[in-house]
Amino acid sequence: MLATTNQLEVWHVAVFAAFNGAAASFFGPAVSATVPNIVEQDELQKANAINGMSVRIAGILGGVLGGIILNLAGTWGGYLVDAVSYALSALLILSMAIPGLSQIRTRSTPLGFSGIWQDLRDGWTFIFSQRWLLAIVIISIITTFVSLPAAQLIPALADELKLTDPRLLGFLWSGMTLGMFLGAFFLNLARQISNKTLSVLISAFLCAVSSVIIGATHKYLIVLSGFILMGFSLNLFSLLTMILFQTFVPKEMQGRFFGNTDLLTLGIQPLVMGLAGVGADWLSAATIFIVLGSGLMAFSLIWTFQYREYLKSSFSLRTIDIPH
Repeated sequence: MLATTNQLEVWHVAVFAAFNGAAASFFGPAVSATVPNIVEQDELQKANAINGMSVRIAGILGGVLGGIILNLAGTWGGYLVDAVSYALSALLILSMAIPGLSQIRTRSTPLGFSGIWQDLRDGWTFIFSQRWLLAIVIISIITTFVSLPAAQLIPALADELKLTDPRLLGFLWSGMTLGMFLGAFFLNLARQISNKTLSVLISAFLCAVSSVIIGATHKYLIVLSGFILMGFSLNLFSLLTMILFQTFVPKEMQGRFFGNTDLLTLGIQPLVMGLAGVGADWLSAATIFIVLGSGLMAFSLIWTFQYREYLKSSFSLRTIDIPH
């Protein structure tokens, strides 16, 4: 409405963006916790892979369609189409039949804000009760420190590589997205993965290797291949971690579990981006890629040694009890 009447200002966009981000913070954990209630456990891998593919395809096509709409109808047309797409998505979600779950409380839980606070406490109590699960959450955070600044550092890296053709810079941006799509596509075609913990560690290690490759060479094609590998391994890591949590965390606890882990991941994102920006001022982008990749590689090896008993294939058949 504001765009149609030419009354749209920057602060309006900031408010709507904040509201959209707040809504997304609820949407993400809800989706993660809902998938296991819709499909059988042996279908989790394919369901998450298809969802990951759809997100990447939407990311690729969305930019193209957005440019076409802006060219034909201007800013108001883009916002209108966006609003209609959200409305259609809401209607489709409302039409879904999602089985209900019994609520589990570790203690008496009041209503209102106190109830939300209690849910947070229950979620963290559950996470800290499982050391290997907490270690997976920590390696997810470290992987975020490696992957999240990658896109931010691409312009600085391109400057260090002395790229003068804008198309070459664009290929670096697209390479990571292409890799993410290929990762989801590979997981969709792959056979059922039994040892999910080992697969998560392998994908994290590959992400670390790709970061080191990007920073250690000045050859464009190798750097581009590194970004494709990073996108591939990063999306594999994200999807496999999701499947691992959906498999082992009891369904009744998954809402609180994913809510807490998403809260932690979203909370550190400004810190990660800020540190990457400061690091780019003090060090070269290539050095940052090498340091971050080496750190993740070292942590992956430490995790493997510390929790090697959880890498046995028999562990894939075990479940987790809810602490009381």
